[in-house]
Amino acid sequence: MPAEDIDFALQPLIFTHIPKTAGTTVNFGLRKAFPDQGAFHLHRRSEQELESLAADPALHVYSGHLPYMRAAAAFATAGRRPRYMTVLREPIDRILSAYSYARETPKERWHDLASSHDINAFVATMKKKHPQFLVGKQCRFVCPKGSVSAEAAFTSLMDNFALVGLQKDLEGFFLGIETLVGQPLPRPKRRNQSSKRVTQDELDAKTLTILEKATLEDRRLYHKTLEWLES
Repeated sequence: MPAEDIDFALQPLIFTHIPKTAGTTVNFGLRKAFPDQGAFHLHRRSEQELESLAADPALHVYSGHLPYMRAAAAFATAGRRPRYMTVLREPIDRILSAYSYARETPKERWHDLASSHDINAFVATMKKKHPQFLVGKQCRFVCPKGSVSAEAAFTSLMDNFALVGLQKDLEGFFLGIETLVGQPLPRPKRRNQSSKRVTQDELDAKTLTILEKATLEDRRLYHKTLEWLES
């Protein structure tokens, strides 16, 4: 569809950016494709701010660490029909990437803990004090009710998202965005990557068991989506 035939004022594009799923790279590509607007960030906004931004027909592309549940509520009253898109990542690798990024980034919320603990001690501490860091992040981001359920999350992807991709195949995702926006999209280099990423080989048996249990629903969602995409 030619870009001029797409009514972005009525059907804006929203990138539901799950943390550490190559979203920074996707956002860079969107900013290149829409230099006058970029990808307007929705995270860290009050409900009133979200409703105001959702009602602005001059904003055509949105992005942010904002769960589908909150975005959908804001746009429901705006008379607009957003086209949502998101990227999933193998869940344990996503957590290891989040740890690596926090360890190297002083401004990141968990930097002090990550920089003073190895991955095994970090996971043990998060399980005890901040289990939401480990459990069901990807399911919660795409579920209409924010639940930790692979079935509910996959149903939401099928019903509510115009485009779903995988972090390991960004080329396929960018091709999908081109279809949605009706124009070529620049292919940026991978961005926001940790220079010394922790791998699963560094996990001891106890830590691996913790992560496998914590990410069970996310892994079900990931593999269900992978099978669907491959078919």
